Amino acid sequence: MVMLSRVRLAAFIDALRRHGEVVAPRPVLDPQASGEYRRYEELRSGELPELAPGKPALLPASHLFLPPRETMLSYELESGRFTEVLDREPRVVIGVPPCEAHALALLDQALSQGVPDRHYRARRENATVVSLACAEPCWEQCFCRQMGTHRATDGFDLLLTPIDAERFTVETNTEKGDALTAELSGVFAPALDADRAALDSWNVRCDAAFGPSESWSADPRALVEDGADDPVWSTEAERCLSCGACVLLCPTCTCFDMVESVPLPCSAGTRERCRDGCMIPGFSAVAHGADFRSDRAERLRHRTRRKFAYQPERYGGGSYCVGCGRCHAHCPVDIGPIGLLKELEKDREEAR
Repeated sequence: MVMLSRVRLAAFIDALRRHGEVVAPRPVLDPQASGEYRRYEELRSGELPELAPGKPALLPASHLFLPPRETMLSYELESGRFTEVLDREPRVVIGVPPCEAHALALLDQALSQGVPDRHYRARRENATVVSLACAEPCWEQCFCRQMGTHRATDGFDLLLTPIDAERFTVETNTEKGDALTAELSGVFAPALDADRAALDSWNVRCDAAFGPSESWSADPRALVEDGADDPVWSTEAERCLSCGACVLLCPTCTCFDMVESVPLPCSAGTRERCRDGCMIPGFSAVAHGADFRSDRAERLRHRTRRKFAYQPERYGGGSYCVGCGRCHAHCPVDIGPIGLLKELEKDREEAR
């Protein structure tokens, strides 16, 4: 562990620029989005990241590695030749909150199994992720403490923790982070025993600020599996608008559609991967007009089971919901995982 003073932050960012474009959550004013929100964007020359508490970016950091739309390959129709398109541009992403770093760790696990996702891996392997510890919940919809993701444990190279108004502790998590810390030794200061004690105290205050670790007594996976026939799915689905905001903003959703783009005169084209989601009507449609998940209640149950049961079972690890709260915050009818799980537990207790 080493120390970074805020007065050395500019030197730190300048040094990071040698490793690629530096991207951070930046405030964006958009009247159509009801005012200001934050978005991951490249920092302008001389600009410093805020590195301060605030609402999470509208789109999570994982979308930098799994963009909403990307070209997979280009091809020539007459010759049949094709060229794979891989984004290997170096990039440093700074200010990633712990829950989003945890989401990256889950995606690293899921998208490296079987046939690895080469496009995701190319971006991840050429990126440096600098996480920023959260001292308290970033907004009222956050439930990362309940998911065990309020403190960063994986998915990052460096972790900055603001132990006071003037300094950050800097911890490494990967060989890339170790090498970067050694390279920037002139920017950092050694950590003293008092600094380590201050970090321990900060973490204790952090846990207290996030409140109790559970909002339900049962394992979420068991609640979802045992509640397959619970009426909550139909009740909540009656309010659902099938807008897809929950899946399109989720940091661990990976579903997609493939689109062939062949403009006139139809001599060449591109294959593009576009983000899609299980809550969107038509996502499960197959040949001859069949749709094996046309009912909204079935889609809601499937998405919830996927996050809390299916993906942990398939890929290992814990829940694939990291508690960022985006799905609930941006749902126009106020449907969220916490409410669903509490209702499942309530109905299970009443049935006993």
